[in-house]
Amino acid sequence: GLSNFYWHRNLNLAVAEIVKKISPNTIVIIGGPNIDTDSAVQYEVHQSYLGNCDYLVSGEGEIPFCNILEKKLSGKFRKIEAIEGVVSFDGSRRIYGGDVADPELNTISSPYLSGLLDEFLGPQYTPMIQFSRTCPYKCSFCASARPGKVRAYSLDQQKEEILSESSAGQR
Repeated sequence: GLSNFYWHRNLNLAVAEIVKKISPNTIVIIGGPNIDTDSAVQYEVHQSYLGNCDYLVSGEGEIPFCNILEKKLSGKFRKIEAIEGVVSFDGSRRIYGGDVADPELNTISSPYLSGLLDEFLGPQYTPMIQFSRTCPYKCSFCASARPGKVRAYSLDQQKEEILSESSAGQR
């Protein structure tokens, strides 16, 4: 899964190409706020990956990404089929599984608090902590690219993440 932002698109193109050369059956998913919801633009993005992109996810990817994994792990996976929240292409035909609701943020476990990112919490790294998603403004230069009602993690989780990061060097 590669998060797509304009400033590192060429890096994603290179990574996807390398992954497919090494392992042609690996599923490559491109997603993020810079994947447009317009089907013609999605087709252009898909084509720009020169066969190295299997799926596109527009917006938040937790649920669509899990939908792909669940389908793959079920043993009933077909590469070209409608998967909820996911766009794929069969030639120029767009296959779309429909929209999914953005997840309730407090249902997503924190990779910091779970210990998953402990090895990256040393003094030589500067991790980013995300406290909210979306924005009520429509700035053309913004990385979020998804105006809407601001959704935030609980204040307790925010505090725990800050404290876990600040004590990372002591672990």
